[in-house]
Amino acid sequence: MTNITAFVVLFTTSYITYTQACFCMRGHLQNFVCDPKSFVIKAHVVSSAVVSAKTGNYNVKEITVDVLEDFKNNIQGDKLVLTTAEYSTFCGVSLPDDSCYVVSGTFEEGSPIRYRINTCGFQKRCSAMTDVQLSGLNGGYAEGCENNCKVLSPYAAEEDIGCNVNYQTDNISCLQNYGVCDRCDHNQCNGRQCMWRITNTPNPGCSKIIYHK
Repeated sequence: MTNITAFVVLFTTSYITYTQACFCMRGHLQNFVCDPKSFVIKAHVVSSAVVSAKTGNYNVKEITVDVLEDFKNNIQGDKLVLTTAEYSTFCGVSLPDDSCYVVSGTFEEGSPIRYRINTCGFQKRCSAMTDVQLSGLNGGYAEGCENNCKVLSPYAAEEDIGCNVNYQTDNISCLQNYGVCDRCDHNQCNGRQCMWRITNTPNPGCSKIIYHK
């Protein structure tokens, strides 16, 4: 009986630890531009505070920011409160006060609308943004979206249209910083609708063009 009880406790503890931890793959910035349920902003971080959640017996972190640029023109106001989990183990985000970040997030409907961010989204210091990312935010990514080209999940179905990512073999940093998924109009497309375009990279390990479905 003692052995059975010990097994149940161990199994239950392991399950709770797994479900409460943060597991996700950071998405490509282009996908947040394509997703109508997401916002992407350039923000100056004013302050952060831990407060009680409006529902439930737990805390959340509220990050107040001044909106310097709204890349999708879908937010309300020039000052926002971004809500995130209190701890990074729950996918919570920390942004230093008096810093500039490009941030993606999602909307939570209500009055007022709540703006949520987590580590599965995009957060990057403004000074670290590459020319390709900035160009993408100013129309390059949207062009790919209009051509029905997006960055696919590693678990995408074979028939899904977009640009593949292999987290085991691809140069992920290269694709994140210098890659745009767009329509394949090259004579080597071999029926593929979308392709990676890699440009303006200082990294010689990044290919100029990578062909993917």
